[in-house]
Amino acid sequence: MFGGQAPHRAGVWRGIEQQTDQWLLLVGLKPGLVVCDNGRNLVTALGLASLTHIPCLAHVLNFLVQKFLRNYPDMSELLHNVRAVCARFRRSHPAAAHLSALQRNFGIPAHRLICDVPTRWISTLHMLERLCEEF
Repeated sequence: MFGGQAPHRAGVWRGIEQQTDQWLLLVGLKPGLVVCDNGRNLVTALGLASLTHIPCLAHVLNFLVQKFLRNYPDMSELLHNVRAVCARFRRSHPAAAHLSALQRNFGIPAHRLICDVPTRWISTLHMLERLCEEF
Protein backbone atom coordinates (compact mmCIF):
# COMPACT_ATOMS: atom_id res chain seq x y z
CA MET A 1 0.00 0.00 0.00
CA PHE A 2 2.84 2.40 0.82
CA GLY A 3 5.41 1.25 -1.78
CA GLY A 4 8.54 3.37 -1.35
CA GLN A 5 7.01 5.65 1.31
CA ALA A 6 8.86 6.45 4.53
CA PRO A 7 8.05 3.93 7.29
CA HIS A 8 6.93 6.62 9.76
CA ARG A 9 4.21 7.77 7.36
CA ALA A 10 2.91 4.24 7.07
CA GLY A 11 2.96 4.05 10.88
CA VAL A 12 0.92 7.25 11.12
CA TRP A 13 -1.64 5.81 8.74
CA ARG A 14 -1.81 2.56 10.70
CA GLY A 15 -2.57 4.57 13.83
CA ILE A 16 -5.32 6.48 12.03
CA GLU A 17 -6.72 3.26 10.62
CA GLN A 18 -6.84 1.65 14.07
CA GLN A 19 -8.71 4.63 15.51
CA THR A 20 -11.23 4.74 12.67
CA ASP A 21 -11.82 1.01 13.01
CA GLN A 22 -12.36 1.41 16.73
CA TRP A 23 -14.70 4.39 16.58
CA LEU A 24 -16.36 4.60 13.19
CA LEU A 25 -16.72 1.10 11.83
CA LEU A 26 -18.34 -0.14 15.03
CA VAL A 27 -21.32 2.11 14.33
CA GLY A 28 -21.38 1.56 10.57
CA LEU A 29 -19.59 4.74 9.47
CA LYS A 30 -16.75 5.03 6.97
CA PRO A 31 -13.85 7.49 7.16
CA GLY A 32 -13.66 10.15 4.47
CA LEU A 33 -12.98 13.63 5.83
CA VAL A 34 -10.43 14.21 8.58
CA VAL A 35 -10.14 17.48 10.50
CA CYS A 36 -6.66 17.98 11.96
CA ASP A 37 -3.67 20.29 12.04
CA ASN A 38 -1.41 20.77 9.03
CA GLY A 39 1.40 18.47 10.20
CA ARG A 40 3.18 17.25 7.08
CA ASN A 41 3.35 13.60 8.17
CA LEU A 42 -0.33 13.48 9.03
CA VAL A 43 -1.46 15.25 5.84
CA THR A 44 0.75 12.91 3.77
CA ALA A 45 -0.64 9.84 5.54
CA LEU A 46 -4.19 11.01 4.89
CA GLY A 47 -3.37 11.51 1.22
CA LEU A 48 -1.88 8.04 0.99
CA ALA A 49 -5.09 6.67 2.44
CA SER A 50 -7.23 8.71 0.01
CA LEU A 51 -8.81 10.65 2.87
CA THR A 52 -9.64 14.33 2.54
CA HIS A 53 -7.78 16.63 4.92
CA ILE A 54 -9.73 19.58 6.30
CA PRO A 55 -7.60 22.06 8.27
CA CYS A 56 -8.71 22.54 11.87
CA LEU A 57 -10.05 26.07 12.39
CA ALA A 58 -8.44 26.34 15.83
CA HIS A 59 -5.03 25.44 14.38
CA VAL A 60 -5.45 27.88 11.49
CA LEU A 61 -6.48 30.65 13.91
CA ASN A 62 -3.49 29.89 16.14
CA PHE A 63 -1.17 30.02 13.11
CA LEU A 64 -2.56 33.39 11.99
CA VAL A 65 -2.34 34.98 15.44
CA GLN A 66 1.21 33.65 15.94
CA LYS A 67 2.21 35.12 12.57
CA PHE A 68 0.69 38.46 13.56
CA LEU A 69 2.52 38.44 16.91
CA ARG A 70 5.84 37.73 15.15
CA ASN A 71 5.40 40.37 12.45
CA TYR A 72 3.61 43.27 14.17
CA PRO A 73 6.06 46.14 14.77
CA ASP A 74 7.63 46.06 18.26
CA MET A 75 5.43 43.13 19.37
CA SER A 76 8.34 40.67 19.54
CA GLU A 77 10.30 43.00 21.82
CA LEU A 78 7.26 43.66 24.01
CA LEU A 79 6.54 39.94 24.38
CA HIS A 80 10.20 39.22 25.11
CA ASN A 81 10.15 41.77 27.94
CA VAL A 82 6.80 40.61 29.33
CA ARG A 83 7.99 36.98 29.31
CA ALA A 84 11.15 38.00 31.17
CA VAL A 85 9.13 39.85 33.84
CA CYS A 86 6.68 36.98 34.28
CA ALA A 87 9.45 34.39 34.39
CA ARG A 88 11.33 36.40 37.03
CA PHE A 89 8.33 36.48 39.37
CA ARG A 90 7.49 32.83 38.71
CA ARG A 91 11.01 31.48 39.27
CA SER A 92 12.23 33.64 42.14
CA HIS A 93 10.67 33.10 45.56
CA PRO A 94 11.91 36.48 46.93
CA ALA A 95 10.53 38.30 43.86
CA ALA A 96 7.18 36.47 44.19
CA ALA A 97 7.03 37.34 47.91
CA HIS A 98 7.75 40.99 47.10
CA LEU A 99 5.04 41.01 44.45
CA SER A 100 2.61 39.45 46.92
CA ALA A 101 3.41 42.17 49.49
CA LEU A 102 2.88 44.89 46.88
CA GLN A 103 -0.45 43.34 45.88
CA ARG A 104 -1.63 43.38 49.52
CA ASN A 105 -0.44 46.97 50.07
CA PHE A 106 -2.23 48.28 47.00
CA GLY A 107 -5.34 46.11 47.25
CA ILE A 108 -4.61 44.30 44.00
CA PRO A 109 -5.86 40.72 43.61
CA ALA A 110 -3.09 38.36 44.73
CA HIS A 111 -2.64 36.30 41.61
CA ARG A 112 0.56 34.78 40.28
CA LEU A 113 1.77 36.00 36.93
CA ILE A 114 1.21 33.66 34.01
CA CYS A 115 3.99 32.57 31.66
CA ASP A 116 2.79 31.82 28.17
CA VAL A 117 3.49 28.92 25.86
CA PRO A 118 4.59 30.86 22.77
CA THR A 119 3.06 28.32 20.37
CA ARG A 120 -0.40 28.83 21.91
CA TRP A 121 -1.67 32.33 21.28
CA ILE A 122 -4.39 32.11 23.92
CA SER A 123 -1.76 31.61 26.62
CA THR A 124 -0.02 34.78 25.40
CA LEU A 125 -3.32 36.62 25.74
CA HIS A 126 -3.79 35.25 29.28
CA MET A 127 -0.24 36.29 30.20
CA LEU A 128 -0.84 39.86 28.97
CA GLU A 129 -4.25 40.09 30.65
CA ARG A 130 -2.84 38.93 33.98
CA LEU A 131 0.05 41.36 33.79
CA CYS A 132 -2.33 44.25 33.06
CA GLU A 133 -4.58 43.14 35.96
CA GLU A 134 -1.66 43.12 38.40
CA PHE A 135 0.02 46.37 37.42
